[in-house]
Amino acid sequence: MPKLPVLATVRKSYGIAFGNFQSLWDISSRWAVAAGLAFVVSYLLLSLPVEGDPSQFEPPSAGQRVADRTSLSIAILGIAIYVVVVRWHRIVIQRLEPMATKRSALSGGLLYFIRSIALGVAAILAIMLLALMPAPLICVAPFPSELKSALLPSLMLTGVVAAVFIVCRLSLILPGGAIGDFAMTLRKSWQLTRGNGWRMFLGSTLSSGPAFVVNAAFDRIFDNLPTASGNSLVLTIVLIQSIGLLIIAVLIQASFLSYAYLFFVDSATTDSTEGGNHIVHAPPAFER
Repeated sequence: MPKLPVLATVRKSYGIAFGNFQSLWDISSRWAVAAGLAFVVSYLLLSLPVEGDPSQFEPPSAGQRVADRTSLSIAILGIAIYVVVVRWHRIVIQRLEPMATKRSALSGGLLYFIRSIALGVAAILAIMLLALMPAPLICVAPFPSELKSALLPSLMLTGVVAAVFIVCRLSLILPGGAIGDFAMTLRKSWQLTRGNGWRMFLGSTLSSGPAFVVNAAFDRIFDNLPTASGNSLVLTIVLIQSIGLLIIAVLIQASFLSYAYLFFVDSATTDSTEGGNHIVHAPPAFER
């Protein structure tokens, strides 16, 4: 199989994500407004005076107040991210205008969520088979305790790495489902990415990893502020910053998967043509 050009694909993923703010706003503005209104309504409702003796109620902590005010907004954003990512895949892969991506976007987001859960299940099964199930055998094996202490963490690390590796190779089902390519099954994704597991892993890490690193750095800074944990305004800012970085990571990752999808599908179509085999014509979703 052809090898995915990781750095070039990651570079294109960042470029299209940061170079198309207008398109991103067009497909996400309504959700952003809905989340903002939900926050305002929640804030106003929770600011209403409580009937009865206030001394009978324990005042909520700053964290609880922030959670109460933002729970509805977060729920809306949780739905929105799947719908927006589906539309973003369609923009990147099919080169559609934002308004042309609206059709069945909500049902597409639901399918995207289900397929994401399927990948999560695959990862859990891999960890169970490669790490959790062999662990009891190591515990009862006649090995020195020092060797067992070294083997168990190594076994768990191996299981986690293998799970991530497997998920990366199966992840083409996500952009495939977003554009309606239901022929892109788990089996086909596994076949197309043969020999590219580490490239998919490295590309995914470079795409979404920096945003998570920045978020972890901000969290560490706020954790060291002496008054941060008791200040609801600071906690709200931290939460908004975390959600924003999460959205950035998801969009860049979706861009990477879109370009990887195009690369492997186009390569498979080209190989079929050059090999003189039966030519499988790409559906309209792949036409560029």
